[in-house]
Amino acid sequence: MPWLRLTLRAGRDQAEPASEAFETAGAVAVSLEDAGDEPLFDTLQPEPPLWQVTRVTGLFPEGADAQEVATALARELHLPSPPELESDV
Repeated sequence: MPWLRLTLRAGRDQAEPASEAFETAGAVAVSLEDAGDEPLFDTLQPEPPLWQVTRVTGLFPEGADAQEVATALARELHLPSPPELESDV
């Protein structure tokens, strides 16, 4: 089954809310990755640290509409307009 992969670049404070917004918009999976070259190491902190700039990627079924997802993200993240998403089918 083909998938639609949509990616948003988010700052450290927006990565988790963006991840939750992707899930609310219907993503079947969400991943967080380093958007730069900032190595992080496993620590004993209860919450793992995030990168300064994070690539938040949501995986959607093939028929998902990228513009509808962007609109849902704007609503969930309280943005004035839909964010620019990178897409990969």
